[in-house]
Amino acid sequence: MGRRKSQAAAERNLEPIKISTDSIKKRPRRDSNEPPFKKFDDLEMFETYLKGESWDNDFDFLHARLDYYPPFIRNEIHDDPEKIKPTMNNKSKKFVRNLHHHVDKHLLKQINDMVGIEYKFKREEEKLPDGRLIWRYKDESDHGFEGLDRKWTVEVDVECSPNDPTVVVDMRSIPID
Repeated sequence: MGRRKSQAAAERNLEPIKISTDSIKKRPRRDSNEPPFKKFDDLEMFETYLKGESWDNDFDFLHARLDYYPPFIRNEIHDDPEKIKPTMNNKSKKFVRNLHHHVDKHLLKQINDMVGIEYKFKREEEKLPDGRLIWRYKDESDHGFEGLDRKWTVEVDVECSPNDPTVVVDMRSIPID
């Protein structure tokens, strides 16, 4: 097993940490103002990445994108993309309702669990002229760490299209100086 694979296996076995005021260290020195961009097509690997960034004290400096079929779609098609129906997109009220439930009850909760911080996301909805639906979740609060000089904002965009059931999750955590 290569070094990269063994490192990924070790990260999957990490327990999520619960970040407290005492566990937050001084912001590390960074070479860039832009966080490194990571792209995933698997929800589990996305969660593992978030967990690893918390362990590395980089929970306030990340940009990750996840392109995936949500679990309710994967369950319905039995992991066979050939079984995708033309109604499995944001034109379907059932799809939007199930996606909303998945995001609010599972995805955002998992993000909080993996990062170890209880974000209080506020949602804005946007429907674009091309039919895409975007939910913007944002937390600009102090995340429960009053008086801490290390501040950051978190944005999670969830996007679905009228063409297919693929959901795009774009998460950015950016330090505020």
